[in-house]
Amino acid sequence: MKTLIHYKLQRIEELINKLLVLNKLYISRSFTFDTELLSFMEECETLFEQLGENSNKSKVSQLTVYFEIAKKGVNPLTLEKLRTGKRENSWIAAFHVLDNMSTILQDSIDKIEFELNQSRELIEQVVLSAIQSKMISESEIKELSKQESLQMLWKKLTDNEQVKLVERKLKLTVTQDDIFILLDKVFTKINA
Repeated sequence: MKTLIHYKLQRIEELINKLLVLNKLYISRSFTFDTELLSFMEECETLFEQLGENSNKSKVSQLTVYFEIAKKGVNPLTLEKLRTGKRENSWIAAFHVLDNMSTILQDSIDKIEFELNQSRELIEQVVLSAIQSKMISESEIKELSKQESLQMLWKKLTDNEQVKLVERKLKLTVTQDDIFILLDKVFTKINA
């Protein structure tokens, strides 16, 4: 089953906010940083597993192992046991992990926003052509305030074969609920 793309966006934005908190803990060299970082990594791994993003889950898992190796007093790049500078080695590894997690999460956000923008543009085109061809009246647009009315309007629009084809294209990247959320945003902009 496909996950609501707006849910993915919300969850990854939450993880980015947690990463910002971790960055502050790192800068202050907090004693709780190690446990907080590992907890964060576990949460990221679980989310990517839920979303079916095995590539990102694997990257997070590798970074977790990288940090764990450094915590044990081993240089994660050379795998040499360190006699001195073990804590500093751990801090360097933590920076590497934070930097890579930032990249992974930002790439994920960028991908989601790209998909949402494409879908929103398609919906805008459908709505504008429906208004132009008088499939939707100005009074109908002003009455759209509840989700049920949006759903009924979308059903009315998808009775048209061309709009039905656009809906199928949309469903390749987003869910039906995502379509309604985007449709609401489009009509909110039109009514503004």
